[in-house]
Amino acid sequence: MQHRLTHRLGQIHYEDPILPIQERGQTAFRLSYRQLQRGGTGFALLLVLFVVHSYRRHYQAVQRQALSSCPARLAALGLDLSQAAHESARFATSSDDSSSVWQHSLVRQQLYREMAAGLKQHGLSLGGVVTQGLTQPQLFTHADASSKWGRPRIMPVLHPLQVPVRAVVLPLLDHEAAMQLHAAVRHALQQVVADDSVWYQDDTSMHATLYHASTHGHPVPAAPDAVRQEIAAVRGVAGRSCPVRAVLDRVVVTSTGVVVACWQVLPGSSEPAGLRAALKDALPAAPAPAQQVVLQPSLLHITVARLLAPAKLPTHGGSQAIVERQVWHSQALQQALAEVAADLTDELCGLVAVFEEVWFVEEQDLLALGLGGRYAKHAGQLRCPATLEQAEHIAEWVTKYGSALDSFEWKPRMDGLCKPSLDLATRAAAFAAVAAALQQAAASPQGLRLRSCRLASVSWDCDVILQQLPVNSLTSLDVSFRFPYIEGDQAACERQLAGVMAALPQMQQLRNLVIDVHGSGWLEHVDPLMKPLSSLTNLTRLEVGSLWSLGELQHTPHSLLELEYSWELFDTPDDTLSLSHLTALTKLTTDKRPGQ
Repeated sequence: MQHRLTHRLGQIHYEDPILPIQERGQTAFRLSYRQLQRGGTGFALLLVLFVVHSYRRHYQAVQRQALSSCPARLAALGLDLSQAAHESARFATSSDDSSSVWQHSLVRQQLYREMAAGLKQHGLSLGGVVTQGLTQPQLFTHADASSKWGRPRIMPVLHPLQVPVRAVVLPLLDHEAAMQLHAAVRHALQQVVADDSVWYQDDTSMHATLYHASTHGHPVPAAPDAVRQEIAAVRGVAGRSCPVRAVLDRVVVTSTGVVVACWQVLPGSSEPAGLRAALKDALPAAPAPAQQVVLQPSLLHITVARLLAPAKLPTHGGSQAIVERQVWHSQALQQALAEVAADLTDELCGLVAVFEEVWFVEEQDLLALGLGGRYAKHAGQLRCPATLEQAEHIAEWVTKYGSALDSFEWKPRMDGLCKPSLDLATRAAAFAAVAAALQQAAASPQGLRLRSCRLASVSWDCDVILQQLPVNSLTSLDVSFRFPYIEGDQAACERQLAGVMAALPQMQQLRNLVIDVHGSGWLEHVDPLMKPLSSLTNLTRLEVGSLWSLGELQHTPHSLLELEYSWELFDTPDDTLSLSHLTALTKLTTDKRPGQ
């Protein structure tokens, strides 16, 4: 099974203070609801939004379930764990434990299996320990059945803390994924247990715990200045790390009744183990690894719900009968819950979510995030570092697993002024590292069989990468050239342009080609690249821009079925458009842009 590696160096979005996606969605819903109260227009709007949202969720679910098995869905996303198992011997002897996404994926897979097996091995035990040594009576109570709810209602018991718990978490800000997860779990559990026996995690506060600077079991007091230093340190780690692109592997019900969403990490993402190692170094005063809440560095899991003992149990025969009834009830539920977990896994496996920021959370109440208590959050954006080291890390991955790649995407980071984050020399070294990795992968026994490649925000310096792409398998190429306002060597620029022009005619299997150029001079337009395209006799779709001279379109290959181009509108009376040679053309799209 082939894989897709997506690696974008630096898509940055930063807001501080933040308004999470969930809060934006809730605000939009509240506005729609107010419109509903005011009149029929609001009702129509809300109805349309509901129908569109429901159809979208249904379509996404159908797409996932079109692949029959969970492993097939994961493999389609670039995570073939069966191949990783074949590589396990190599991982066992590797001296770099953090370099392989596959190794951590295998560890997670085994941990999730053990977690799921616990329900069968230990049985279902409700009413006792819920989490972190805390019992149900310590964390939850039931409202009086005679209250306005008409039946016992679960209420959290909030415990103020003298020393706030300080935790680093990955919030699930992907509102669509959170809603799907919450709705599916709630619907499934309602088939087997009553609502007064389940505490559902709010879908706006779902999170995966990474690390603790202070826990309730091992409190670490800190003055305000020290807390500010911790926040800065966590944001520093986030700024040097990429977003976590995760896919749901399975849903598990534990022996203590916790419903857990278990995630795998897709290639090109930050590894939870790597983030935890970096946080350990950044927070030296934190509890020791053995005192952390999450003991397994590779884990990435989210609590979705907690099953609780019912409010009241039959008391026939005294207290002993209560215990027997409680044990019997748990045994009766055990098989049903195992089936619920299997059904949820079948429904949700393949659900993708992107974690794009971390929160440093100060919980004033015990388990505030999980129980709706008081907490303060400090967001840090996960930004891929635009460094040579990061490029070398990706190059190392491509060197090892390039033969499994089906698609490759790379975007060097640009700052807010469209300037590269790297100086020219380091940028060249980064491109050279990726090119060398592609060359090594091509030289391996399995070869390099890329079918598509996308390079964004590059200039002519991407020639070293284009020259290493596999010409016998590549059928789609999308290159977006952007020329920042920097001083450079014009002679070097011309050499790089010549390298790009030499690479394009070699790609004889191309069917789809997109070339987009943003610049202000002749060397920074698409015109120089048109003549080499005439030899691409298998090309059926071409999209180019911006052209200075329409006459360059005479070099388009005869095989084209679709052509889309944009051109600068200059006073050029000698410019002649000639497309008579495109006898097979079925679609033509054009766009005129004002000249500068």
